[in-house]
Amino acid sequence: MSPEQGGRPLPDAVPGTVSAPRGGSFGKPAARAAGRLTPGLADGRLTPARAAGRPGRLAAPAALAALAAVLAGCGGPSVDTDKPLADGTYAATSGEDEDGAIGRVTIEVSGGAVVACEFDVILEDGTPKDENYGKDSSGEVANDAYYAKAQAAVAAFDRYAAELIAVGYPQEVDVISGATWAHEQFVEGAVKAMRQAQEAWAEDPE
Repeated sequence: MSPEQGGRPLPDAVPGTVSAPRGGSFGKPAARAAGRLTPGLADGRLTPARAAGRPGRLAAPAALAALAAVLAGCGGPSVDTDKPLADGTYAATSGEDEDGAIGRVTIEVSGGAVVACEFDVILEDGTPKDENYGKDSSGEVANDAYYAKAQAAVAAFDRYAAELIAVGYPQEVDVISGATWAHEQFVEGAVKAMRQAQEAWAEDPE
């Protein structure tokens, strides 16, 4: 199984991709490692998606904008930005990918905005994609390149969670090269969680 995209080869890892430092929780203003809350953007720049049909090349900003517009027009999952969010903690999961893995998103809403977010991907056997993802069955790194690509995908989990806090809505979170399947799962889970917050507000407006 490939480290990302359900058995298909990953694009090359992008230089400058970093994971957030360990630490953080719903009540603490620190970035998190995979599986812990991320209240802000991790260090490093966001990486644009690869241009469609042009493997190995990054899309120009104009092309990325056009692609985003097309995807938005295709009716992908999104949150109604006109509906307020009730304060509280909400969690949701995505559907399974081709390998049976699911995305799990937990958000904390305070003051009507997402202030903390956690994103994990859980494999079919129940284990998370973490620092061991990409190792062989004995827990060793048998292939350095394979492991590096797997860990680049894991690092993107923190950055998706961080960008949601920065931009406010899942549909505005950009795809990171090498973690496109995780992006789909993150957006789906985050949309479900934020809709829960909107439904809670509709039932008991503040």
